[in-house]
Amino acid sequence: MKLLKIFEKPWVWAAALLSYLLLIFIVSHLSALQLRIIPFSYWDKAVHCIEYFPVGFLISGMIHSKWTSIKAPAVIVLTIFIVGILAGLDEFHQSFVPGRDASLADVVADLIGGTFGTVVFAAFWKTYFQRMMTTA
Repeated sequence: MKLLKIFEKPWVWAAALLSYLLLIFIVSHLSALQLRIIPFSYWDKAVHCIEYFPVGFLISGMIHSKWTSIKAPAVIVLTIFIVGILAGLDEFHQSFVPGRDASLADVVADLIGGTFGTVVFAAFWKTYFQRMMTTA
């Protein structure tokens, strides 16, 4: 159970989040031709939701490990706010990439994915991780 103690450290969550955001930046910097994007708009939105699910999960973990007394609703609201900023920055970056464009619909899809990520984190934390930490 000592392995689980590592998740109490905010830097672990921050390192995972920054690594994942770097991956998103690299993929966002590829042109549409390099990505072979399927011109089906709903598929694109599903990819955005899936892409930002871990962002919401990791931000929630980082916030919760730093401020353990903060309640789940506040973590969810703060995470959604941060995900929105990151999604907006990602779309702004894409507006400068040849063959890509910025889309408010993509930001909304990112927010939906990030929201699912933070809600899953809250459920996971309450039902599994917190119980494992108290028995460690």
